Amino acid sequence: MIDKDNRIKLLEKIIENLNNWDGNIESAIDLAEKNNEILEEIRQNNTIENVDSSLYEKKLIEAIEQLRDFISSLNSSRDLLLEENKQLNLKDKVLKNYITQVDDTVFIDKDIL
Repeated sequence: MIDKDNRIKLLEKIIENLNNWDGNIESAIDLAEKNNEILEEIRQNNTIENVDSSLYEKKLIEAIEQLRDFISSLNSSRDLLLEENKQLNLKDKVLKNYITQVDDTVFIDKDIL
């Protein structure tokens, strides 16, 4: 069984990890894995009799808010990347259409005839 102090320390570690995140997508994967391991440890050892700690509940609420901000940031980054990808695809389509038109177009010099 995990004691209350250890649960609070684990939650504080999650909060610390989230506060130290540099905002980079690549580091977000590592951060999510680390925090998932900590959450799994809390989840496996959580018992109903230890749930009444007000400090634990405060840390839990703080961790949940930090995780929501983290997920929101990731969703924003994902949306931005999808939009950039869509713009790149549009530019590629325009370029391909232009090149296709140039290849099919024939110019006749009237002075030669």
